[in-house]
Amino acid sequence: MCRSFYRALAAITLAVALSCISASPSDVSEARASDAIAPPSPLAEALRRVQTDNAAVRDLSYAALSPLVPRAERRDALVQLGDMYFYGNSSLDTSVNGTLALGLYAEAAALGAPRAQFHVGVALSYGLWGFPLDEAAAMSHYYFAALGGDIGAAMALGHNHLLGLGAPKKCESAVRYYEVAANEAVAKREQNVSHPAIYDLPHRRLKTVAETQHKKNLPGDSAIVDYYQFSADKGDPDATLNLATLYFYGARGLAQDVERAATLFQKAYDLGASGGAYHLGHIYSLGIGVPQNNATAFKYLQEAVNEGNTAAQNELANMYLLGKGIERDEEQAVSLFKAAAKQGSMEAFYNLGVLHMRGGGSTGAILATEHPEYEVAHGYFQVAAHQGHTVSSHKLGQMSLHGIGTTRSCKNAVESFKMVAERGEWDRVLTQAYRDFKRQDYEASFMKYAVMAQQGYEVAQHNAAYLLDYDFLTPSVFSPMLSLTPSDMELKEDVVASTAVMLYRLAAQQGNVDANLKIGDYYYFGKGGHPVDFVKASAHYSLASKRSNAQAMFNLALMYEHGIGVDQDFYLAKRFFDKARIAHSDASVPVTLALWKLRVHKSLRSWKRWWDELVGNAPLSTKVAPSSSVSSTAASRTQDKAAGTESEASVFLSSLLKKWWPGDLHLSSASFPLDLISNWREMLQSDNFLIFVLTIALGVVLYIRSERQYLQAPPPQQQPH
Repeated sequence: MCRSFYRALAAITLAVALSCISASPSDVSEARASDAIAPPSPLAEALRRVQTDNAAVRDLSYAALSPLVPRAERRDALVQLGDMYFYGNSSLDTSVNGTLALGLYAEAAALGAPRAQFHVGVALSYGLWGFPLDEAAAMSHYYFAALGGDIGAAMALGHNHLLGLGAPKKCESAVRYYEVAANEAVAKREQNVSHPAIYDLPHRRLKTVAETQHKKNLPGDSAIVDYYQFSADKGDPDATLNLATLYFYGARGLAQDVERAATLFQKAYDLGASGGAYHLGHIYSLGIGVPQNNATAFKYLQEAVNEGNTAAQNELANMYLLGKGIERDEEQAVSLFKAAAKQGSMEAFYNLGVLHMRGGGSTGAILATEHPEYEVAHGYFQVAAHQGHTVSSHKLGQMSLHGIGTTRSCKNAVESFKMVAERGEWDRVLTQAYRDFKRQDYEASFMKYAVMAQQGYEVAQHNAAYLLDYDFLTPSVFSPMLSLTPSDMELKEDVVASTAVMLYRLAAQQGNVDANLKIGDYYYFGKGGHPVDFVKASAHYSLASKRSNAQAMFNLALMYEHGIGVDQDFYLAKRFFDKARIAHSDASVPVTLALWKLRVHKSLRSWKRWWDELVGNAPLSTKVAPSSSVSSTAASRTQDKAAGTESEASVFLSSLLKKWWPGDLHLSSASFPLDLISNWREMLQSDNFLIFVLTIALGVVLYIRSERQYLQAPPPQQQPH
């Protein structure tokens, strides 16, 4: 009886809510006035505004909002909808909407969804998408999400504990969270052995892409695929093999098609492509795109080994070791592993390490000892890990954590686990973010980079900061209700700058040189909520210059030249200019001009010092940083002294002018000399004036050189009639 009553009450409530959504404006206003019908929730209203004609999205929306749906199903629907609107889903016609996505995540988080709790924590970490900036609340959401098994939250906690960001800086805590993520990353790889996937691809830096795109006109994915297809149709074996590889992994914008890849591998082999035999042996061994057949796999792999293919040696060794379709032969397996290792195979080094971990092989060709040789295994894993073998890095992390075969080291363990965790299959979000950037969907790109930045990806931290720093985003990203009044725009700029600085700081803590440079710029110009502080700016430029950043060296040279934030030192200025020219080839021209300006500045400074001594004026004081304090008494004394020397110089200059131009010059001795001295000082201290003079000089030199080349060139030969 009681259950039927509550079900009836829920049905009535749902009917009332749906009637509110579908009612006309006048009906809704009357209902609100009489309080007879409750207004729809903001979340339901937001979903209604972005609703598509896709049936799957409508079904999810119903499941997410209906009180009749079971709690677990409703929670899952909210998470799926949140993912659709946060990451976008072109197949379901849902575009990115951060504020709506976080509203859905918040509802799901209240129902205990770990993935939703993690995303709410991300929003709280930034203070974006309708959430306030609250690091403590963000950490709380991360903890609950990690307890629920969310890998992103585990990585975020590992990152925060590693660097002491809103949590105690403790390696033992960081390594615990990163180990969980690393274990999951390796487990996913081992589960998907029969499913081709590309791992460990380098991720693009937006700043580098922007700086190099004008230098290189590289073909796009479609052009590369068209070229391979055209060449394959003409019977080119290498192009056929490359096209098969693209279909095998689903790369260069092609949808993954292992059956077509298998057909193309066979065609490439028939055409005589080098490597065709190995690929056929590989797909027959695992049954990818073709029926699994050990005998056929062995035939092709043996042929590839005879051709000297290293990958085939390693795979054939595994078949001998496991007795896969052939008689087990450990001696032959170890021999093939060692042969592949000598040719640099990462997989072979890893497999030899595993054999030694299990008590396999020391000096003999077969398993010669019953006892594990952990030190030898550690050496093999190190060699493979240095070449980028992720699973070997995972083994090194475990051995360092527990002191197996090496000295116990939390630092080494957390570094290994962090690297492995950041190579999990979830790092494909970074690839999607870059594709969004290339499509000029900057908001979608930023949202993906922002999530990955909280998980400790340094490249994501820098890319997200880059999007903010260079004004790729609209005000709607930072506040759903932000209008475009001048005060709101100032607020938006402050939020953008402070968020960019936070991300740059995170990247700088992980060794990003460009981030140190940008933080120095923020202190130099007083951006991102920071006051102008030349001392801190020079400190960050110094950190970047120690890592061979040419721009930081150039900036430091200018600061030493003018005594900004540091003591004026022309010799150090020249040194940093020279280092900048060596560090980057593109710095040659600006450094050459800067060195000429430095010479002129140094000469004028010496001449100015001589002139001050001649007229009895004190030398100019070195410019001090804004952060340094000068007492009011000392300042007043300096002003009085300067006024006295100005007066003496005025009298002296007036007497000189009267001697040089007697009777013809009618100038006020009280104003003209002082104005002349003041203007002369400003001219000497103006970089623009010196740069202008040097530019004119450079133009004259180039003109003379061009005229000289023209005069030395032989006269054009006349064509015979």
